[in-house]
Amino acid sequence: MNNKHVIYINNQPISVTAEIYKEYWKSIEHERYLTKQIRKTWIYLDHLFDEYENNTLEIQLIEDLDPTRNEALKMEQYETLYKAINKLNPDEIDLINALFFEDKTDDEYAIEKGVNQSSITRKKAKILSKLREIIEIS
Repeated sequence: MNNKHVIYINNQPISVTAEIYKEYWKSIEHERYLTKQIRKTWIYLDHLFDEYENNTLEIQLIEDLDPTRNEALKMEQYETLYKAINKLNPDEIDLINALFFEDKTDDEYAIEKGVNQSSITRKKAKILSKLREIIEIS
């Protein structure tokens, strides 16, 4: 029986202990597992970029045993969204905050601003389209 354990780094064989060899292959298998999970997953961000019925962006968080990986993905998504929102003008940011973070309806926001609801709905669609373009560019 051959007790020699070898891993390859930059196509160079490196002799390692059995413990290191075992951990190395554990990490390789875990990476393969995560890659399969990523291919199967989607995050649901309904209503964020357009109307629910017309354009649903679906990206589901990775459900694995590593919660830090989930948190890192969430933080990356939040950071991208935060940067995109901060490229809007103050009136656009106010509308996004009211509708998506304060859960106001288009009608409630329109009454608050003294305009009709259809103008708010059009502005929202225009802003969401602008956000989509900013996110796609970055």
